[in-house]
Amino acid sequence: MKNKFWIFGLAFLLSVSFVNCNNDDEDDDLPPVDEIPNGTMVATINGASWSTDEAKAFLAINGGIAIQGIADDGSNISISAEELAVGTYTIDFMDTENTAAYNVDNSGSTVTYTVSKEDMGGELVITSINTTDSLMSGTFHFVLFRHSDSTSVSITEGEFVNIPYTKELPVVDGNDMSCKIDGTVFNPTTISGTDMIVLNGTNGTTTVGLAMPATVTAGTYSLTSIGDYRGIYSVGSTINYSSTSGTLVVTSHDSTTRRIEGTFTFVANNFAGTGTNVNITEGSFAITYLD
Repeated sequence: MKNKFWIFGLAFLLSVSFVNCNNDDEDDDLPPVDEIPNGTMVATINGASWSTDEAKAFLAINGGIAIQGIADDGSNISISAEELAVGTYTIDFMDTENTAAYNVDNSGSTVTYTVSKEDMGGELVITSINTTDSLMSGTFHFVLFRHSDSTSVSITEGEFVNIPYTKELPVVDGNDMSCKIDGTVFNPTTISGTDMIVLNGTNGTTTVGLAMPATVTAGTYSLTSIGDYRGIYSVGSTINYSSTSGTLVVTSHDSTTRRIEGTFTFVANNFAGTGTNVNITEGSFAITYLD
């Protein structure tokens, strides 16, 4: 089983052409648009072909949608939009709902490329939604920036075809989750989880969540902005933050009964790092996640 992490809220640009003037028989690595298999995401990153058959999307409680594809080498593209609806979404520096991110691996050890500079931006187009089978298709392109080394990455010719999206999560009795948000006690009224594993606690307006591999075992893990282990914080449709740092301690995980327990703390901000830090402390959970 591949340990790949799916983000929501998750959480996240100009186009640059790549031309080889010396090859009259150029053979693009990417398949023609009408030949891209279902469940696949493809793109061109700084002129190089990129693809994955591990692409999924998650519908957040606030109505937003988070899309992510993780390639075999761990590189990953994440895109979020304010709603799940056919249409064009402009991704720019000031928008916290329509955003994108790219990381060269999902270990959490590298700094993510984000829409963190005024001249960065791009576009996501959701072209079709199959509500019967919960599948969606679309295209995207954007340029992202990384402040740690002042480099940018151009992602063009992006497309995803009939990737699955997860709808609102049902509730499982016997779940417990609590924490403090900037020192104020947060006790969610709805708590749920899936087998990815994504754990959510919400009071109808504010949501605190955690994401981790389904194969996670008891131990201590770092929470990062993108990677295998991540914290999520959102308020309505205006704030969609992810962990910039933090710690997850899994005290027990029974994969047979799908019961997981532990504690957590993290600092959350938007992908661009332009919001006000939110401190999630004294977090704990005891949750049975779903099939």
